[in-house]
Amino acid sequence: MTLGCLPCDLASTTRCTVGHALACLLGLGLMGCRIPNHSPPLPEPVLHETAPASPVPPAKQPSEVHSLPKVNSPYNAVIVDELPTPAEAPGSTISLAEAIRETLEADPRIRAGSETIKQAEAELWTASLLPNPELLTDISYLPLTRPFTIEKPGGPPELDIYLFFPIDWLVFGKRSAHVQSARAGVDVATAEYADLIRQRVAGTVTAYYDLAEALAKLALAREELESLKRLQAITRERVQAGRAEATEGDRIRSAVAEGQRDVRHREAAVVTERAALRAPLGRKDCDPEPNVEVAREVHDPVPPPPVEEVWQLADQHRPDILALRLRIAKAEADLRYEHKKGYPELKPRVIFIRQFQEKVEGVPDASSYALGTEVGLPIFDRNQGNVSKAESVLTQSIFTREAQLAHFRANIEEVVADYRVAYADVLANTLEEVQADRAERDKAEAAYRAGKKPLAEVLEAQHTYRDSAKRAVTEQASYWKALHRLNAAVGKPVFQ
Repeated sequence: MTLGCLPCDLASTTRCTVGHALACLLGLGLMGCRIPNHSPPLPEPVLHETAPASPVPPAKQPSEVHSLPKVNSPYNAVIVDELPTPAEAPGSTISLAEAIRETLEADPRIRAGSETIKQAEAELWTASLLPNPELLTDISYLPLTRPFTIEKPGGPPELDIYLFFPIDWLVFGKRSAHVQSARAGVDVATAEYADLIRQRVAGTVTAYYDLAEALAKLALAREELESLKRLQAITRERVQAGRAEATEGDRIRSAVAEGQRDVRHREAAVVTERAALRAPLGRKDCDPEPNVEVAREVHDPVPPPPVEEVWQLADQHRPDILALRLRIAKAEADLRYEHKKGYPELKPRVIFIRQFQEKVEGVPDASSYALGTEVGLPIFDRNQGNVSKAESVLTQSIFTREAQLAHFRANIEEVVADYRVAYADVLANTLEEVQADRAERDKAEAAYRAGKKPLAEVLEAQHTYRDSAKRAVTEQASYWKALHRLNAAVGKPVFQ
Protein backbone atom coordinates (compact mmCIF):
# COMPACT_ATOMS: atom_id res chain seq x y z
CA MET A 1 0.00 0.00 0.00
CA THR A 2 1.35 3.40 -0.96
CA LEU A 3 0.39 6.49 0.94
CA GLY A 4 1.26 9.69 -0.88
CA CYS A 5 1.72 13.05 0.74
CA LEU A 6 -0.33 16.13 0.12
CA PRO A 7 1.09 18.16 -2.77
CA CYS A 8 3.00 21.09 -1.31
CA ASP A 9 2.08 23.81 -3.77
CA LEU A 10 2.08 26.64 -1.31
CA ALA A 11 3.23 30.05 -2.37
CA SER A 12 4.67 30.86 1.04
CA THR A 13 5.76 28.95 4.10
CA THR A 14 3.18 30.63 6.31
CA ARG A 15 0.48 28.52 4.69
CA CYS A 16 2.27 25.23 5.53
CA THR A 17 0.98 23.50 8.62
CA VAL A 18 2.48 21.05 11.04
CA GLY A 19 -0.14 18.52 10.04
CA HIS A 20 0.91 18.88 6.46
CA ALA A 21 4.54 18.29 7.33
CA LEU A 22 3.63 15.19 9.40
CA ALA A 23 1.57 13.87 6.49
CA CYS A 24 4.56 14.39 4.23
CA LEU A 25 6.81 12.53 6.63
CA LEU A 26 4.37 9.61 6.82
CA GLY A 27 4.10 9.49 3.03
CA LEU A 28 7.87 9.59 2.72
CA GLY A 29 8.23 6.75 5.17
CA LEU A 30 6.00 4.48 3.11
CA MET A 31 6.68 5.25 -0.55
CA GLY A 32 7.07 9.00 -1.04
CA CYS A 33 4.77 11.54 -2.67
CA ARG A 34 2.48 10.75 -5.51
CA ILE A 35 2.47 12.89 -8.64
CA PRO A 36 0.43 16.10 -8.28
CA ASN A 37 -2.91 16.13 -10.05
CA HIS A 38 -2.21 18.08 -13.22
CA SER A 39 -3.97 17.30 -16.48
CA PRO A 40 -3.68 20.03 -19.10
CA PRO A 41 -6.28 19.58 -21.86
CA LEU A 42 -4.93 18.04 -25.05
CA PRO A 43 -5.89 20.23 -28.04
CA GLU A 44 -7.94 18.47 -30.69
CA PRO A 45 -6.29 17.37 -33.95
CA VAL A 46 -6.92 19.80 -36.79
CA LEU A 47 -9.41 18.20 -39.15
CA HIS A 48 -11.42 19.71 -41.99
CA GLU A 49 -14.81 18.12 -42.31
CA THR A 50 -16.77 18.07 -45.54
CA ALA A 51 -19.65 16.13 -44.00
CA PRO A 52 -21.46 16.20 -40.63
CA ALA A 53 -19.03 15.07 -37.98
CA SER A 54 -19.46 12.85 -35.02
CA PRO A 55 -18.71 14.39 -31.63
CA VAL A 56 -15.05 15.10 -30.99
CA PRO A 57 -13.64 12.99 -28.17
CA PRO A 58 -13.18 14.85 -24.86
CA ALA A 59 -9.79 15.91 -23.57
CA LYS A 60 -7.63 13.13 -22.17
CA GLN A 61 -7.62 12.51 -18.45
CA PRO A 62 -4.33 11.98 -16.59
CA SER A 63 -4.60 8.20 -16.83
CA GLU A 64 -5.12 8.46 -20.58
CA VAL A 65 -2.34 10.88 -21.39
CA HIS A 66 0.03 8.09 -22.32
CA SER A 67 -2.32 6.71 -25.01
CA LEU A 68 -2.50 8.26 -28.45
CA PRO A 69 -5.60 10.30 -29.35
CA LYS A 70 -8.33 8.58 -31.33
CA VAL A 71 -10.23 10.31 -34.08
CA ASN A 72 -13.71 9.35 -35.16
CA SER A 73 -14.63 12.13 -37.55
CA PRO A 74 -15.58 12.07 -41.23
CA TYR A 75 -12.74 13.41 -43.30
CA ASN A 76 -13.78 12.94 -46.89
CA ALA A 77 -11.48 13.07 -49.89
CA VAL A 78 -12.76 15.26 -52.70
CA ILE A 79 -10.99 16.27 -55.88
CA VAL A 80 -12.69 15.77 -59.23
CA ASP A 81 -15.84 13.95 -60.27
CA GLU A 82 -16.67 12.28 -63.58
CA LEU A 83 -13.05 12.08 -64.67
CA PRO A 84 -11.54 8.71 -65.63
CA THR A 85 -11.47 6.36 -62.66
CA PRO A 86 -7.91 5.56 -61.56
CA ALA A 87 -6.74 2.09 -62.43
CA GLU A 88 -6.87 -0.49 -59.67
CA ALA A 89 -3.79 -0.29 -57.50
CA PRO A 90 -2.40 -2.80 -55.02
CA GLY A 91 -3.56 -2.55 -51.45
CA SER A 92 -6.81 -1.59 -49.80
CA THR A 93 -8.66 1.61 -50.64
CA ILE A 94 -8.88 3.97 -47.68
CA SER A 95 -10.87 7.12 -47.18
CA LEU A 96 -9.26 10.30 -45.94
CA ALA A 97 -10.90 9.80 -42.54
CA GLU A 98 -9.32 6.35 -42.33
CA ALA A 99 -5.94 7.74 -43.41
CA ILE A 100 -6.13 10.38 -40.66
CA ARG A 101 -7.13 7.80 -38.07
CA GLU A 102 -4.36 5.45 -39.15
CA THR A 103 -1.85 8.28 -38.97
CA LEU A 104 -2.88 9.16 -35.41
CA GLU A 105 -2.66 5.53 -34.35
CA ALA A 106 0.45 4.35 -36.19
CA ASP A 107 2.61 7.29 -37.29
CA PRO A 108 6.02 6.67 -35.67
CA ARG A 109 6.66 10.38 -35.26
CA ILE A 110 3.40 10.90 -33.38
CA ARG A 111 4.10 7.90 -31.20
CA ALA A 112 7.59 9.22 -30.51
CA GLY A 113 6.17 12.67 -29.77
CA SER A 114 3.76 11.26 -27.19
CA GLU A 115 6.76 10.09 -25.18
CA THR A 116 7.67 13.74 -24.60
CA ILE A 117 4.55 14.15 -22.45
CA LYS A 118 5.47 11.04 -20.48
CA GLN A 119 8.94 12.45 -19.88
CA ALA A 120 7.51 15.79 -18.72
CA GLU A 121 5.11 13.99 -16.38
CA ALA A 122 8.03 11.98 -15.02
CA GLU A 123 9.87 15.23 -14.30
CA LEU A 124 6.77 16.53 -12.52
CA TRP A 125 6.65 13.36 -10.45
CA THR A 126 10.32 13.75 -9.56
CA ALA A 127 9.77 17.39 -8.57
CA SER A 128 6.87 16.40 -6.30
CA LEU A 129 8.86 13.83 -4.31
CA LEU A 130 10.14 14.71 -0.87
CA PRO A 131 13.88 14.50 -0.18
CA ASN A 132 15.09 11.36 1.52
CA PRO A 133 16.05 11.43 5.22
CA GLU A 134 19.64 10.67 6.13
CA LEU A 135 20.82 8.23 8.77
CA LEU A 136 24.27 8.35 10.36
CA THR A 137 25.54 5.98 13.08
CA ASP A 138 28.85 5.95 14.93
CA ILE A 139 30.35 4.55 18.10
CA SER A 140 33.04 6.52 19.86
CA TYR A 141 35.34 6.43 22.89
CA LEU A 142 36.34 2.82 22.28
CA PRO A 143 39.47 1.64 24.16
CA LEU A 144 42.60 1.63 22.02
CA THR A 145 45.56 0.43 24.12
CA ARG A 146 43.85 -0.98 27.24
CA PRO A 147 40.34 -1.77 28.42
CA PHE A 148 38.46 0.80 30.44
CA THR A 149 37.76 -0.16 34.07
CA ILE A 150 36.61 1.54 37.26
CA GLU A 151 40.19 1.72 38.45
CA LYS A 152 41.41 2.98 35.12
CA PRO A 153 38.35 4.71 33.63
CA GLY A 154 38.06 6.08 30.17
CA GLY A 155 35.43 6.88 27.68
CA PRO A 156 32.87 5.60 28.31
CA PRO A 157 32.02 4.06 24.88
CA GLU A 158 29.12 5.84 23.24
CA LEU A 159 26.75 4.93 20.42
CA ASP A 160 25.29 7.85 18.43
CA ILE A 161 22.48 7.55 15.89
CA TYR A 162 21.78 10.69 13.85
CA LEU A 163 18.60 11.20 11.82
CA PHE A 164 18.62 14.16 9.42
CA PHE A 165 15.68 15.42 7.39
CA PRO A 166 16.01 18.56 5.22
CA ILE A 167 13.17 21.06 5.44
CA ASP A 168 14.47 23.90 3.28
CA TRP A 169 12.15 22.64 0.51
CA LEU A 170 9.27 23.47 2.85
CA VAL A 171 10.58 26.55 4.62
CA PHE A 172 11.85 28.34 1.53
CA GLY A 173 9.32 26.95 -0.98
CA LYS A 174 11.90 25.12 -3.12
CA ARG A 175 9.69 22.12 -3.79
CA SER A 176 6.69 24.28 -4.62
CA ALA A 177 8.76 26.27 -7.15
CA HIS A 178 10.14 23.04 -8.64
CA VAL A 179 6.63 21.58 -9.02
CA GLN A 180 5.39 24.75 -10.72
CA SER A 181 8.31 24.60 -13.15
CA ALA A 182 7.64 20.95 -13.91
CA ARG A 183 3.92 21.59 -14.39
CA ALA A 184 4.76 24.29 -16.89
CA GLY A 185 6.94 21.72 -18.65
CA VAL A 186 3.97 19.35 -18.94
CA ASP A 187 1.90 22.17 -20.44
CA VAL A 188 4.61 22.95 -22.98
CA ALA A 189 5.04 19.28 -23.91
CA THR A 190 1.28 18.86 -24.35
CA ALA A 191 0.99 21.92 -26.61
CA GLU A 192 3.98 20.87 -28.70
CA TYR A 193 2.58 17.35 -29.03
CA ALA A 194 -0.73 18.81 -30.23
CA ASP A 195 1.19 20.87 -32.79
CA LEU A 196 3.02 17.75 -33.93
CA ILE A 197 -0.36 16.11 -34.52
CA ARG A 198 -1.50 19.19 -36.44
CA GLN A 199 1.53 19.05 -38.71
CA ARG A 200 1.43 15.29 -39.25
CA VAL A 201 -2.31 15.36 -40.04
CA ALA A 202 -1.74 18.20 -42.50
CA GLY A 203 1.07 16.19 -44.09
CA THR A 204 -1.18 13.15 -44.42
CA VAL A 205 -3.91 15.23 -46.05
CA THR A 206 -1.46 16.65 -48.59
CA ALA A 207 0.00 13.20 -49.32
CA TYR A 208 -3.52 11.78 -49.72
CA TYR A 209 -4.54 14.41 -52.26
CA ASP A 210 -1.19 14.16 -54.03
CA LEU A 211 -1.74 10.42 -54.50
CA ALA A 212 -5.34 10.94 -55.64
CA GLU A 213 -4.13 13.57 -58.13
CA ALA A 214 -1.36 11.28 -59.38
CA LEU A 215 -3.80 8.39 -59.86
CA ALA A 216 -6.27 10.62 -61.72
CA LYS A 217 -3.52 11.88 -64.02
CA LEU A 218 -2.32 8.31 -64.61
CA ALA A 219 -5.85 7.34 -65.60
CA LEU A 220 -5.95 10.31 -68.01
CA ALA A 221 -2.59 9.33 -69.50
CA ARG A 222 -3.75 5.76 -70.04
CA GLU A 223 -7.03 6.94 -71.57
CA GLU A 224 -5.11 9.22 -73.92
CA LEU A 225 -2.77 6.36 -74.87
CA GLU A 226 -5.73 4.10 -75.69
CA SER A 227 -7.24 6.86 -77.82
CA LEU A 228 -3.94 7.35 -79.64
CA LYS A 229 -3.69 3.61 -80.28
CA ARG A 230 -7.18 3.66 -81.79
CA LEU A 231 -6.13 6.54 -84.02
CA GLN A 232 -3.01 4.58 -84.98
CA ALA A 233 -5.12 1.60 -86.05
CA ILE A 234 -7.42 3.88 -88.09
CA THR A 235 -4.44 5.62 -89.68
CA ARG A 236 -2.86 2.27 -90.60
CA GLU A 237 -6.08 1.24 -92.36
CA ARG A 238 -6.29 4.59 -94.17
CA VAL A 239 -2.66 4.41 -95.32
CA GLN A 240 -3.08 0.83 -96.57
CA ALA A 241 -6.24 1.87 -98.44
CA GLY A 242 -4.39 4.80 -100.00
CA ARG A 243 -6.66 7.39 -98.36
CA ALA A 244 -3.86 8.92 -96.23
CA GLU A 245 -0.20 9.80 -96.67
CA ALA A 246 2.52 7.68 -95.08
CA THR A 247 3.64 10.72 -93.09
CA GLU A 248 0.42 10.47 -91.04
CA GLY A 249 1.52 7.01 -89.91
CA ASP A 250 4.84 8.43 -88.78
CA ARG A 251 3.11 11.27 -86.94
CA ILE A 252 0.68 9.05 -85.08
CA ARG A 253 3.51 6.64 -84.23
CA SER A 254 5.42 9.51 -82.63
CA ALA A 255 2.30 10.55 -80.71
CA VAL A 256 1.82 7.00 -79.39
CA ALA A 257 5.46 6.88 -78.23
CA GLU A 258 4.97 10.18 -76.42
CA GLY A 259 1.82 8.83 -74.80
CA GLN A 260 3.68 5.72 -73.61
CA ARG A 261 6.41 7.90 -72.14
CA ASP A 262 3.79 9.96 -70.29
CA VAL A 263 2.21 6.81 -68.84
CA ARG A 264 5.59 5.61 -67.55
CA HIS A 265 6.22 8.97 -65.89
CA ARG A 266 2.73 8.97 -64.33
CA GLU A 267 3.23 5.43 -63.01
CA ALA A 268 6.50 6.50 -61.40
CA ALA A 269 4.75 9.52 -59.86
CA VAL A 270 2.08 7.22 -58.37
CA VAL A 271 4.77 5.04 -56.80
CA THR A 272 6.42 8.13 -55.31
CA GLU A 273 3.20 9.59 -53.92
CA ARG A 274 2.08 6.25 -52.54
CA ALA A 275 5.38 5.93 -50.68
CA ALA A 276 4.93 9.46 -49.33
CA LEU A 277 1.49 8.50 -47.96
CA ARG A 278 2.71 5.18 -46.57
CA ALA A 279 5.24 6.91 -44.29
CA PRO A 280 2.79 8.83 -42.02
CA LEU A 281 0.47 5.81 -41.98
CA GLY A 282 3.27 3.87 -40.33
CA ARG A 283 3.05 1.06 -42.87
CA LYS A 284 6.08 -1.13 -43.43
CA ASP A 285 7.29 -2.76 -46.63
CA CYS A 286 5.38 -5.93 -45.86
CA ASP A 287 2.09 -4.05 -45.32
CA PRO A 288 -0.42 -3.43 -48.14
CA GLU A 289 0.18 -0.37 -50.28
CA PRO A 290 -2.36 2.39 -49.57
CA ASN A 291 -4.81 3.32 -52.30
CA VAL A 292 -7.20 6.28 -52.14
CA GLU A 293 -10.87 6.68 -52.89
CA VAL A 294 -12.21 8.00 -56.17
CA ALA A 295 -12.43 11.76 -55.75
CA ARG A 296 -15.46 14.01 -55.94
CA GLU A 297 -16.03 17.45 -57.39
CA VAL A 298 -15.76 20.69 -55.42
CA HIS A 299 -19.15 22.19 -54.63
CA ASP A 300 -19.68 25.69 -53.23
CA PRO A 301 -16.06 26.66 -52.57
CA VAL A 302 -15.48 28.84 -49.51
CA PRO A 303 -14.63 32.48 -50.35
CA PRO A 304 -11.13 33.54 -49.25
CA PRO A 305 -11.16 35.00 -45.72
CA PRO A 306 -9.29 38.20 -44.76
CA VAL A 307 -5.76 37.67 -43.49
CA GLU A 308 -6.50 39.49 -40.23
CA GLU A 309 -9.42 37.16 -39.48
CA VAL A 310 -7.26 34.10 -40.09
CA TRP A 311 -4.50 35.52 -37.90
CA GLN A 312 -6.88 36.21 -35.01
CA LEU A 313 -8.26 32.66 -35.22
CA ALA A 314 -4.75 31.22 -35.35
CA ASP A 315 -3.73 33.24 -32.28
CA GLN A 316 -6.63 31.62 -30.41
CA HIS A 317 -6.36 28.03 -31.62
CA ARG A 318 -2.90 27.13 -32.92
CA PRO A 319 -1.05 24.92 -30.43
CA ASP A 320 2.39 26.13 -31.54
CA ILE A 321 1.43 29.73 -30.74
CA LEU A 322 0.10 28.51 -27.39
CA ALA A 323 3.37 26.64 -26.85
CA LEU A 324 5.32 29.89 -27.31
CA ARG A 325 3.33 31.54 -24.51
CA LEU A 326 3.71 28.46 -22.32
CA ARG A 327 7.47 28.44 -22.90
CA ILE A 328 7.67 31.96 -21.50
CA ALA A 329 5.64 30.85 -18.48
CA LYS A 330 7.99 27.86 -18.11
CA ALA A 331 11.02 30.16 -18.25
CA GLU A 332 9.50 32.41 -15.58
CA ALA A 333 8.81 29.37 -13.36
CA ASP A 334 12.38 28.15 -13.92
CA LEU A 335 13.72 31.56 -12.90
CA ARG A 336 11.72 31.49 -9.67
CA TYR A 337 13.00 27.99 -8.97
CA GLU A 338 16.62 29.01 -9.51
CA HIS A 339 16.15 31.91 -7.08
CA LYS A 340 14.74 29.47 -4.51
CA LYS A 341 17.70 27.13 -4.98
CA GLY A 342 19.96 29.95 -3.84
CA TYR A 343 18.50 29.74 -0.32
CA PRO A 344 20.54 27.71 2.20
CA GLU A 345 20.07 24.05 3.01
CA LEU A 346 18.34 23.46 6.31
CA LYS A 347 18.64 20.05 8.00
CA PRO A 348 17.21 19.51 11.48
CA ARG A 349 18.56 16.43 13.24
CA VAL A 350 17.59 14.16 16.08
CA ILE A 351 20.40 12.27 17.85
CA PHE A 352 20.00 9.16 19.97
CA ILE A 353 22.91 8.60 22.39
CA ARG A 354 23.65 5.43 24.31
CA GLN A 355 26.51 5.55 26.85
CA PHE A 356 28.00 2.20 27.98
CA GLN A 357 29.35 3.26 31.41
CA GLU A 358 28.46 0.49 33.85
CA LYS A 359 31.75 -1.40 33.42
CA VAL A 360 33.77 1.76 33.13
CA GLU A 361 32.35 4.01 35.87
CA GLY A 362 30.17 1.66 37.87
CA VAL A 363 26.95 3.45 37.04
CA PRO A 364 24.10 2.17 34.87
CA ASP A 365 24.23 2.64 31.14
CA ALA A 366 22.28 5.70 30.05
CA SER A 367 20.32 6.74 26.97
CA SER A 368 19.79 10.35 25.95
CA TYR A 369 18.95 12.42 22.93
CA ALA A 370 20.01 15.66 21.39
CA LEU A 371 18.52 18.07 18.86
CA GLY A 372 20.34 20.20 16.33
CA THR A 373 20.19 21.85 12.94
CA GLU A 374 22.62 22.11 10.07
CA VAL A 375 22.33 25.33 8.08
CA GLY A 376 24.26 26.12 4.93
CA LEU A 377 25.78 29.58 4.71
CA PRO A 378 25.25 30.92 1.16
CA ILE A 379 28.11 33.39 1.32
CA PHE A 380 29.83 32.63 -1.96
CA ASP A 381 27.54 30.30 -3.94
CA ARG A 382 24.01 31.68 -4.10
CA ASN A 383 23.25 29.98 -7.43
CA GLN A 384 24.13 33.21 -9.21
CA GLY A 385 25.19 31.46 -12.43
CA ASN A 386 22.02 29.43 -12.85
CA VAL A 387 19.88 32.48 -11.99
CA SER A 388 21.67 34.47 -14.69
CA LYS A 389 21.20 31.61 -17.13
CA ALA A 390 17.47 31.37 -16.32
CA GLU A 391 17.11 35.13 -16.88
CA SER A 392 18.80 34.73 -20.26
CA VAL A 393 16.52 31.83 -21.17
CA LEU A 394 13.48 33.95 -20.28
CA THR A 395 14.72 36.81 -22.47
CA GLN A 396 15.49 34.35 -25.24
CA SER A 397 11.97 32.87 -24.99
CA ILE A 398 10.42 36.33 -25.35
CA PHE A 399 12.48 37.19 -28.42
CA THR A 400 11.88 33.73 -29.90
CA ARG A 401 8.15 34.21 -29.52
CA GLU A 402 8.31 37.57 -31.33
CA ALA A 403 10.37 36.04 -34.16
CA GLN A 404 8.12 33.00 -34.46
CA LEU A 405 4.95 35.11 -34.47
CA ALA A 406 6.37 37.17 -37.34
CA HIS A 407 7.16 33.94 -39.19
CA PHE A 408 3.69 32.53 -38.49
CA ARG A 409 2.08 35.75 -39.72
CA ALA A 410 4.06 35.55 -42.97
CA ASN A 411 3.11 31.89 -43.34
CA ILE A 412 -0.58 32.69 -42.87
CA GLU A 413 -0.40 35.45 -45.47
CA GLU A 414 1.19 32.95 -47.87
CA VAL A 415 -1.46 30.30 -47.13
CA VAL A 416 -4.30 32.79 -47.64
CA ALA A 417 -2.74 33.98 -50.92
CA ASP A 418 -2.43 30.38 -52.15
CA TYR A 419 -6.02 29.70 -51.20
CA ARG A 420 -7.18 32.84 -52.96
CA VAL A 421 -5.52 31.65 -56.18
CA ALA A 422 -6.87 28.10 -55.80
CA TYR A 423 -10.37 29.48 -55.18
CA ALA A 424 -10.24 31.63 -58.32
CA ASP A 425 -8.91 28.73 -60.40
CA VAL A 426 -11.57 26.29 -59.28
CA LEU A 427 -14.27 28.82 -60.12
CA ALA A 428 -12.82 29.56 -63.55
CA ASN A 429 -12.67 25.92 -64.67
CA THR A 430 -15.67 23.63 -64.46
CA LEU A 431 -16.32 20.03 -65.37
CA GLU A 432 -18.70 21.20 -68.11
CA GLU A 433 -15.68 22.44 -70.03
CA VAL A 434 -13.92 19.10 -69.58
CA GLN A 435 -16.98 17.22 -70.76
CA ALA A 436 -17.32 19.52 -73.78
CA ASP A 437 -13.67 18.97 -74.72
CA ARG A 438 -14.15 15.22 -74.35
CA ALA A 439 -17.18 15.34 -76.63
CA GLU A 440 -15.19 17.34 -79.20
CA ARG A 441 -12.43 14.77 -79.07
CA ASP A 442 -14.86 11.90 -79.66
CA LYS A 443 -16.51 13.78 -82.55
CA ALA A 444 -13.15 14.50 -84.14
CA GLU A 445 -12.13 10.85 -83.84
CA ALA A 446 -15.41 9.71 -85.48
CA ALA A 447 -15.00 12.28 -88.27
CA TYR A 448 -11.42 11.12 -88.86
CA ARG A 449 -12.61 7.52 -89.10
CA ALA A 450 -15.11 8.65 -91.72
CA GLY A 451 -12.39 10.57 -93.57
CA LYS A 452 -13.98 13.97 -92.92
CA LYS A 453 -11.18 15.48 -90.78
CA PRO A 454 -7.38 15.46 -91.00
CA LEU A 455 -5.24 13.79 -88.35
CA ALA A 456 -3.85 17.11 -87.14
CA GLU A 457 -7.28 18.33 -86.02
CA VAL A 458 -7.95 15.05 -84.21
CA LEU A 459 -4.64 15.24 -82.35
CA GLU A 460 -5.37 18.87 -81.49
CA ALA A 461 -8.76 17.91 -80.03
CA GLN A 462 -7.06 15.09 -78.13
CA HIS A 463 -4.49 17.46 -76.62
CA THR A 464 -7.14 20.03 -75.75
CA TYR A 465 -9.14 17.47 -73.80
CA ARG A 466 -6.03 16.13 -72.08
CA ASP A 467 -4.91 19.60 -71.02
CA SER A 468 -8.31 20.68 -69.72
CA ALA A 469 -8.82 17.42 -67.81
CA LYS A 470 -5.37 17.60 -66.21
CA ARG A 471 -5.93 21.25 -65.37
CA ALA A 472 -9.23 20.38 -63.69
CA VAL A 473 -7.56 17.62 -61.66
CA THR A 474 -4.69 19.89 -60.63
CA GLU A 475 -6.79 22.94 -59.79
CA GLN A 476 -9.42 21.12 -57.79
CA ALA A 477 -6.78 19.10 -55.94
CA SER A 478 -4.96 22.37 -55.27
CA TYR A 479 -8.18 23.85 -53.90
CA TRP A 480 -8.68 21.07 -51.36
CA LYS A 481 -5.05 21.07 -50.32
CA ALA A 482 -5.13 24.87 -49.96
CA LEU A 483 -8.33 24.67 -47.89
CA HIS A 484 -6.82 22.09 -45.56
CA ARG A 485 -3.63 24.13 -45.26
CA LEU A 486 -5.79 27.12 -44.35
CA ASN A 487 -7.49 25.16 -41.57
CA ALA A 488 -4.14 23.80 -40.42
CA ALA A 489 -2.76 27.35 -40.32
CA VAL A 490 -5.73 28.40 -38.16
CA GLY A 491 -5.41 25.36 -35.92
CA LYS A 492 -9.10 24.54 -36.09
CA PRO A 493 -11.50 23.44 -38.89
CA VAL A 494 -13.36 26.74 -39.27
CA PHE A 495 -13.39 26.92 -43.11
CA GLN A 496 -15.40 24.09 -44.65
